[in-house]
Amino acid sequence: MSEAPIAVGVMYVLMVIPAARTLKDKRRAIRSLTDKIGDRFNVSCHLVGHGEHPGKQRLVLTSGGNDISHVKQVFDKIRAYLNGYDRAWPGAVEVETFSWHPGTGPLEVRDG
Repeated sequence: MSEAPIAVGVMYVLMVIPAARTLKDKRRAIRSLTDKIGDRFNVSCHLVGHGEHPGKQRLVLTSGGNDISHVKQVFDKIRAYLNGYDRAWPGAVEVETFSWHPGTGPLEVRDG
């Protein structure tokens, strides 16, 4: 039996941290940001790449729910929040939403 579709959203953000001169400065700013976003908007935040560059950090935020329009609204609110964040700002933002239909077939699993 097929389950009801689930709305899934992914947001990619390249954060620019102009005041970060060291990796410690970057970690402090980004950790504060991801904690606030995760708590306020109930999304998962993941750091991706730019590990050695103190002035940039790529983030991937994920969310899910019953309605794609709600997931899009959450990401719109996050984008507005990022634009007002004083320690860093978004240099690039991309959002993708889709319906996932669990139970329609096996999930692809990749090792490595």
